[in-house]
Amino acid sequence: MPGLHRNSGKLLRVILELSIFSERINDLMPYLPVLEQLFVKKNNKSFYLLKVLEKAKIEDDESILNYELYTAIFETEVKLYGLVTESLRAIQLSLKHEKESAVIPSVEETPSEKIFSEVLASIIERAKPEEIYHYCTTIQEQQTVFYLLLVGNQLGTELLNRIQQSVSDQTEARCIVVLIGHSRSWIQDHIYLWQGFFEKIMTSEHRVYFSRPYHPTIHWEKPYTPYYPDVDLYYRAAKLTADQFMNLRKNYETDNYEGCYPIFAIAFCRILRVYISRSLVYMPNYLAPKTLWKLCIYAEPQLEKMEYLFDKISKDRFFLNVAHYLRFNDHLWYGSVEQVQAMEELLLNLMEKTEILISQS
Repeated sequence: MPGLHRNSGKLLRVILELSIFSERINDLMPYLPVLEQLFVKKNNKSFYLLKVLEKAKIEDDESILNYELYTAIFETEVKLYGLVTESLRAIQLSLKHEKESAVIPSVEETPSEKIFSEVLASIIERAKPEEIYHYCTTIQEQQTVFYLLLVGNQLGTELLNRIQQSVSDQTEARCIVVLIGHSRSWIQDHIYLWQGFFEKIMTSEHRVYFSRPYHPTIHWEKPYTPYYPDVDLYYRAAKLTADQFMNLRKNYETDNYEGCYPIFAIAFCRILRVYISRSLVYMPNYLAPKTLWKLCIYAEPQLEKMEYLFDKISKDRFFLNVAHYLRFNDHLWYGSVEQVQAMEELLLNLMEKTEILISQS
């Protein structure tokens, strides 16, 4: 098959003939931890690439293998043979001196870097990630925004929201963090969808923390073609919700704007998720509205010009109110014509920009 090294067929046969290959790798890892760099774990006992190969064995058909992963298989072969033949002795000696403590690269004590170091330490203590990638920093007026990808387990939205709020409180809103969190196995399972996003971020230049030195790199697909699954479905849901807001806006009774804010909040967040999916090649989880907006700003900084509409709608409580009205509540909203008009303008502007992206799909 094109692109497959002539020795890769031999490696494939060897792996498929050893039904306990995963167990042997797991047994070796305590003594040869550098092996962890070669295989992304699917769970505690199995590995992603080996599962792919095992599936081919079960079906008795190599053609069902994902062609884009053949490069990853070949690269793993080269690294594995090189490790066994050249690095075993060096690794065994280094294990005697390996420290168990987490590694945080040293930083100079400039004011900006000191703030980042403190923020990083707080995140590590709370989230206990395997790795952290710092892929962007922006400064808006007196506020610094750090964009971070956390790789690890149990990084749910609720935890990320608490960390983001804590950082904002600790720095008196002078610094905020935009956090995305996924397990390594989740990223590996979804690279056929979102590789364009993660491959750009998960580089040595962006990595600012690792809990230990032998975390595996993702098995990237080569070549990779961007894919936008269900984008039309998500876009249709966003558009229909926005249209529903417009209908309510046109037919409301005098001084009765009840229901406008909940529908606006849903439409707003749905549009943001579609915009992120199409512009960044990544569909985020149901993150906090402010996090979604910041990811849109990361994709297109010019969107900041719309933020004057936030003040017209809810002033400095805009994102708090959007989050509030995404949940069921019995609160009445005493809005005004000006606020509803600002909501309409914001949705129309966002839909226009999203439609442009969709048309380019």
